[in-house]
This record gives sequence, structure tokens and C-alpha cells, in this order.
Amino acid sequence: MIDTPADETEYLSVKPKHDSAAERLAITTEPAERARLLLVMADAYYWWAERHTEVYGADLIEEDGVDKAVSLGMTFGLLRALASMETARAAGVPRERAANSTVEARGGRHLDALVTAHGLELRADLYEELHTVLVPVIGSQAASPLWQMSAAYYRLSEG
Repeated sequence: MIDTPADETEYLSVKPKHDSAAERLAITTEPAERARLLLVMADAYYWWAERHTEVYGADLIEEDGVDKAVSLGMTFGLLRALASMETARAAGVPRERAANSTVEARGGRHLDALVTAHGLELRADLYEELHTVLVPVIGSQAASPLWQMSAAYYRLSEG
């Protein structure tokens, strides 16, 4: 629970860096830069996941049936997997698979396809499909960055 306003201020201290990375990610198609931005965002989600319960207490996301801290941790794992995919894409090599990962188990083939996918609309479609297969296992809130990335690629494809 929030004991002092300083607790919440510290918790939110990574938000400007996260938001800046998310804004840049929405307009960037270069894989190495996308990987870097995804890692910045993942770091923020890790920070929030580690501190959420301490700052806000138990916080159930009813639609997903999980605690907010767990959902934030799942988003962290998702963003790390996406950063790994973009790193492989930038290097032109197969991506490293995450061990014991829900994202890998359900979305691995989509991540593999994203490594080699060319064309903004195709990438948008793959992000949308990845969102669809992951929502049942990580929840809609944890998977929401995929929906945002799909929408960004669709916007970019329209010129």
C-alpha cells in the first residue's frame, strides 16, 4: 500500500523513459533500434512488477484473473522476447529461444516468422496473430503492447 507519496513517485519514476521509448517504437521500423527501445520498456515493466504489490497492495485484474504485479511481469517477459526477436532480425540470424517461457511455448512460431517478415502489413498481421494466441495465457493487459505494435505497423503502412 502507498505509505507515502514518495513510494508512488519512486514507482512512477521510470514512466517518462518508458513512454518515450514507446512513442519512438511506434514510428521506428529499424530492428536494432526497436530492440533497444523494447529493452528500455522491458526494464520499466520489470521495475513495476517488482514494486507494484509493495506500493499498491494486491491488485487483481478481473478480466485476466491475475494480480497486476504478475501481469506486469508477463509483459516484461513478452517485451524481452520481442527484443530478442528484433535483435535476431537486425543481425539476420535465427532468434534465441527463451527457456521455460509461456510466450515461447504459445507464440514461438509467430516470433520466428517476425524475424524474417518483410512488409509493414505482414508484420502488423503477425503482431495481431501473436496477440490473439497469447491473450488466453498471459492476459489481455500483459499482451496489450502487441496490439499497440500491430496498430503502429498498420499506420506506418498507410504512409
